[in-house]
Amino acid sequence: MTLDVVTASAPLARSKHRRAGARPQRGVTLLELLIGVGVIIVVMVIVLMGMRNLNAQMDRSALLRQAPQIRANVAGFGKTGAVNLAEVTTARAHGLSAFPLGSVTVAGDAVTVKHELGGQIFVAGFNDDFGAAKKGEAFTLSYTGIPTSQCASVARGLALVADGIWVGEETAEIRHTKPADNKVVKVPGSAEPIGVGKLVDACKTESAVVTVHALMAN
Repeated sequence: MTLDVVTASAPLARSKHRRAGARPQRGVTLLELLIGVGVIIVVMVIVLMGMRNLNAQMDRSALLRQAPQIRANVAGFGKTGAVNLAEVTTARAHGLSAFPLGSVTVAGDAVTVKHELGGQIFVAGFNDDFGAAKKGEAFTLSYTGIPTSQCASVARGLALVADGIWVGEETAEIRHTKPADNKVVKVPGSAEPIGVGKLVDACKTESAVVTVHALMAN
């Protein structure tokens, strides 16, 4: 009889032992949930910022790749005498097929040329002496609506193909003369390298966007 009691009670003892040694289960606390959500939000913000920066870099690269071709199309006709560079305009440059077709909108006599950073491209004759560039022998390729955060990068990129670079706040096509010294980044004919301080000073403005002008001389 005693043996039967011990045998019957053994499983019960083992069951109690297992329950006593098992780790208690609990749910996720509100604090842990908030921390998890916060981490996910931070990661998403970092990813979105990275994508935005990447898109901006790609747009800027596309803008800069087109500049040499625009210069070649306009200046090439100027060298042949087919075009007087002092009188060149955006509309005339379009007539020379200077711009990528997908960037141009024509409404009557008005020609609008958009660039990848959201602003417009203007071409205008240069009517002054500026460094080594002489009046009537150069034109400006102007990019309006450049975000101030992109100003220095765009100016540096355009400086590789332009004779002169300066920064302004124009939003429409104008007939250019010699710019103010404090906005000049590169003087035509000068061997002086573009400095970081010069770029910062030229791009400094309270406006959200600026216009970067590239002087193209024959």
